[in-house]
Amino acid sequence: MDDLKDIIKVRLAELFEKETQEITAGRLQTTQSNISKWLSGAQLITTDNLYRIAKTYNVSIDWLLGISDVRDINGLNINNLTYEQVARIMDKLIINDNMKILNHKEAVRPDSVDDYGEIETSGIKIEIRPDDNTDYIKIKDRLLSYMLRRRYKIYDVGDDMVDYWYNSSLPNFKGLKVVNNTGNMQDALDAKGWAGFQDADWINLIEEISRLSEEERTALIQEIENKKKEGQ
Repeated sequence: MDDLKDIIKVRLAELFEKETQEITAGRLQTTQSNISKWLSGAQLITTDNLYRIAKTYNVSIDWLLGISDVRDINGLNINNLTYEQVARIMDKLIINDNMKILNHKEAVRPDSVDDYGEIETSGIKIEIRPDDNTDYIKIKDRLLSYMLRRRYKIYDVGDDMVDYWYNSSLPNFKGLKVVNNTGNMQDALDAKGWAGFQDADWINLIEEISRLSEEERTALIQEIENKKKEGQ
């Protein structure tokens, strides 16, 4: 309990640092004496007051209690982004026409095309861009690419499938942190042969490969390559 008081005391001191205790008390509809006790750790905050602080200052209760380092209610911890969060962000940007993802596998630009063109695949208009165009974005992360390809296919089917994607598919990736794609991470994923994977397969694979060190991934890649050469 003392540890919790200390955590809350530190978080509140950060939150209230630009205000006098009198101003803080007024905003929270409490007494200056209560503010003083919270800041000194002499008194533990009630659930009602935690809720009032979170609503008034737009901060997360998890942050106030030291459970999370993300302060804002809708804030993102950039160092701990999950695949679900990134997919939802990119989907919103696509819907709002802030960005457009090129399905490069389906949209193959003929050599004779010098300018921008458009083709239509499964009802989806795909922009064909010259190879040297700076607006082209390559999705190098294998799982994120898989999720975005599924997104386009599902949106082409209808609203029912879109609802399914939002409510049943994306939540599968909640808590699955986006991998650091440097080094041999993607080589290790490729070596495992992810073609035809479903959501659960991807989750297990990412968790397995993420636990390995760079050296362990190198050994894994070599082991798989040796088995392929031996025809196993």
